[in-house]
Amino acid sequence: MIVLLCIFCYLLGSLAFGKWIAAAYGVDILREGSQTIGATNVWRNLGWKAGLLVFILDAAKGYAAGWLGGNLPKIMISDHGYDYRLALIAGGCAVLGHSASVFLKFKGGKSVATALGVLLSISPDVAGLSLFVFIFVLATWRYVSLGSLSGSITTPVFAFAFGYPRFVVLTYVGLALLITVRHRKNIERLLRGEEYKFGEAKAREGTIP
Repeated sequence: MIVLLCIFCYLLGSLAFGKWIAAAYGVDILREGSQTIGATNVWRNLGWKAGLLVFILDAAKGYAAGWLGGNLPKIMISDHGYDYRLALIAGGCAVLGHSASVFLKFKGGKSVATALGVLLSISPDVAGLSLFVFIFVLATWRYVSLGSLSGSITTPVFAFAFGYPRFVVLTYVGLALLITVRHRKNIERLLRGEEYKFGEAKAREGTIP
């Protein structure tokens, strides 16, 4: 059952909404901007409506995976409680699927929205604070990548502060490391002072009607 859960959640995470929504606009998003299927790249190239839709869908698949994993024992055995371990396993598989989608020859996005969805399903209090950190950093410095990194890095700190089990905190450390690695090019541009600020990319790169 766990193997089937992992396969299903990986395939769920692999759903390349960014790629498919951009294709509906006649755009190959893997050739534009950061060449990823993430909501930020779609927003930058196709506008806020397409970007917001991708963000919601990417977060939804993470939420669905975490919810299914955590509640699967309860569904299978009526008197069983919520299972954090299965929730984390299922959510992790969805994040992996988004990062290395089987539908895109194992290419993908940077996993921020999908990871947020997983957090919302497992620890909404932690997700809310991490989202606040993201919004604060974005509003202050206008770097989406910096906001994403700040939000992900503070996630295990908040989980520890709220008293979540150690394995939950350690898993969130792993998610933060994955998101940091996926943002390595952004970090290099931040250090060089070349990272795009939110709202600047269209002016520099042009926009798709």
